[in-house]
Amino acid sequence: MQLVLIITFLLQVITPYTGHRKKTNQAYETVSLDNIDMASDHEIVYQSKIDKKNNKLIDRYVSGERDRFAIKAAYLIRDTVKAIGTDEIGPATFGLFYDDLENPLAGGTGHTMKVCKENDIPILNQEAWFKWLEE
Repeated sequence: MQLVLIITFLLQVITPYTGHRKKTNQAYETVSLDNIDMASDHEIVYQSKIDKKNNKLIDRYVSGERDRFAIKAAYLIRDTVKAIGTDEIGPATFGLFYDDLENPLAGGTGHTMKVCKENDIPILNQEAWFKWLEE
């Protein structure tokens, strides 16, 4: 007897602003940060500040600034939402990442991995999941 496991994924995309990469978005569901009330969801803001060097940038974004510097915070906040969710978006069960192995845990990917670790969300990088592709 052979056991077959079929897993179906519905792709949910969280974008830093409405219309982000709209032409290429093939998601089942798309949620924009523009539709998330940052003022009422303090946990998202708190967890987005996991790397202290971005605190002022995140505060500027949350206060409503949208200049070319503050908008960078939207990507970090979006990555936090991907991990911990919101009242409307469930948290991640686990994370699969393609990390820069020469400079691990850097940039947005590193930020998301740190948020996952902080919240006990299991993570795997390509060192693990590449092996699955070989089997």
